Amino acid sequence: MQYIDLHVHTTASDGTCTPSEVMKIGERIGLKAIAITDHDTLKGLDEVGKTSKKSPIEVVSGIEISSEWEGTEIHLLAYLLDNISDDLRDTIKKLKLSRESRNEGIAYLLNRDGVRVSIEKLRSESRTRIIGRPYFARLLIDKGLAKEIPEAFQKYLTPGKPYFVKRVFPDVKSCLSALRNSGGVPVLAHPIKYNFSNEKLLDCISELKNNGLCGIECMYSGYSKEQVEYLTEIAKKFNLCRTGGSDFHGKNKPDIRLGYGYGELRVPYEYLASLKDAKQKYG
Repeated sequence: MQYIDLHVHTTASDGTCTPSEVMKIGERIGLKAIAITDHDTLKGLDEVGKTSKKSPIEVVSGIEISSEWEGTEIHLLAYLLDNISDDLRDTIKKLKLSRESRNEGIAYLLNRDGVRVSIEKLRSESRTRIIGRPYFARLLIDKGLAKEIPEAFQKYLTPGKPYFVKRVFPDVKSCLSALRNSGGVPVLAHPIKYNFSNEKLLDCISELKNNGLCGIECMYSGYSKEQVEYLTEIAKKFNLCRTGGSDFHGKNKPDIRLGYGYGELRVPYEYLASLKDAKQKYG
């Protein structure tokens, strides 16, 4: 059996491994293919393109886009992009500005409460190109306000907590259109994380499919066998591709291993083959 990982982040967004380092790890563990799916950017693909010719690993172009559906932040993965459209570039630009605005808001709240923080200093000390909430979590740990990143999120950086600032996201329909216009095969990322009821999840997937969704992420770090089976049945019900990935972030999610997730994840190559079929059908 040949295995792949279709959900990977690098230093181009908020991962701590460069694209080249990700490729080396993938080679060491014997992955057949890796999709670079950085948050709201395609810059990681530029670097990996320089090294992929010497690697036995197939590199899949991808991205993870943040969007909104009925007031909930949901993420779209898109694969096999080959013609980046103006509307996708515009979407990426808006998401960058939204993230920067959120960061400034968090920094303001922290400084107001005497927790000194500088966005410029965070950026200079980071390997990554995108500063997100994990970096504020690390700051809170350094200040002795939390022991681990999950605790910092739970106490300070999630909705209703002292340093949470809501981001503004584009509507999911416009994101799906932008991704399809760029030749991408859009997939709903980690559906279980949204905590929807079964009925609401089915409503969401139905509406998204009517607007260009081609797949759902059925295998993901932390999913139980029952959850994988549940999502697999939904994919079959809507005739959607199945995908899977670890959501690897390097040291920012230290318990998640490339290709293995928390240790049990093994995504078969056939998932990528089905994405390629969808690309031919809808591209």
